[in-house]
Amino acid sequence: MKQESVCDMKPLGFISLLLVLSWGSGGCRIECPGPDLWPIRIDGRWGYIDRTGKIRIAARYATHDVFSEGLAPFKKSKGGKWGYMNTLGMTVVEPQYEKADAFSEGLAAVGTKVLQSGKIQFGYIDRTGRIVIRPKYSKAGKFSEGLAAVKTPPDQIGYITRTGEYAIAPRNAYTVLDVGTLPEFSEGLVEFKVGKVWGYMNKAGKAVLKPEYRYACPFRRGLAYVTCVSGKHGFIDPSGQYVIEPKFAYIKPYWSDDGRIGVCRDVANMWGYFDRSGKYVIEPRFTGATAFREGLAAVAIGKGPDYKCGYVDEEGAFVIEPRFAIAGPFAAGLAIVTTLKDHRAGVIDRTGKFVIPPKFRYLEESNGIYRVITDQDEIGYLDASGAYIWKPTK
Repeated sequence: MKQESVCDMKPLGFISLLLVLSWGSGGCRIECPGPDLWPIRIDGRWGYIDRTGKIRIAARYATHDVFSEGLAPFKKSKGGKWGYMNTLGMTVVEPQYEKADAFSEGLAAVGTKVLQSGKIQFGYIDRTGRIVIRPKYSKAGKFSEGLAAVKTPPDQIGYITRTGEYAIAPRNAYTVLDVGTLPEFSEGLVEFKVGKVWGYMNKAGKAVLKPEYRYACPFRRGLAYVTCVSGKHGFIDPSGQYVIEPKFAYIKPYWSDDGRIGVCRDVANMWGYFDRSGKYVIEPRFTGATAFREGLAAVAIGKGPDYKCGYVDEEGAFVIEPRFAIAGPFAAGLAIVTTLKDHRAGVIDRTGKFVIPPKFRYLEESNGIYRVITDQDEIGYLDASGAYIWKPTK
């Protein structure tokens, strides 16, 4: 599940491939590209450093990507083909593909161009580069719980096993919300859409929860976030019973890190917090709110020019008074924030004291390392003390 950026009631957008979620010139957590590896850019070419700032993979690539199961896709030139490298920078799969996705459960979807039509077809390779399932799909998703969604003309979707056999045959009735999104199995179920409503099916393709929801999310920790036809939001269990009745105007699909507290919005467009029984633990009174992390949650008060963010505890009391334009989640006792006056990003501790001064255009955090982007579009890295382990480079 994605981490929240700060008070994400404001306009949001994806900033980079590594960025999980952000807004404006602020900052948030990023997904570490590998086992303690971070991408660097030197003269327009990409490589990777470790947490000491030592170059582990030389900057000789046109792209950078996230390592999954020890491998990452790469291109040697912008117009070139995709291959895969390991965490030592050794080429494991030679560049030969038009598309290359992350590995999941030992397999990765790759795309090859059909000579006659010029269209791209997808199949799967293993971690040695061997083709396990030949390219024949118009789209191919990640494997999850032993199955992957694939799309075949004309817009039929089915689920295959790791050998390429259909566990759920392609059918027109099961459509997806977005042509770029193929739902993955989670806790034995996957959401599907018929017409304008969603339901859930099992790995045999049986609709165990009939389509009756306006929107449906994957199951996590035994609960799934759904929107009923009235437009209200709640949570169901795998039997379809409402554990949290659909009474909220909106619920975020983010829970506290211990799974006890959720975030909701009421009909008056104010945000508060509820527990797993659906009862309010903090009555809605904020103009923005994010999930609790390490016992604190970023919230906002005010609107327009009076909008500002601070942090509350699980009783709803302000621990850090609202004085930021953006406030990110706490991780290892630190959080990224941006200032109200000039939207400069820095890092605070749990008392609200800056441990890294707010002087950066942009900050991201991963495993205790902070990536900075300067006004000159240079990329550098800081440790938790604010010392550079890699000075900004282009």
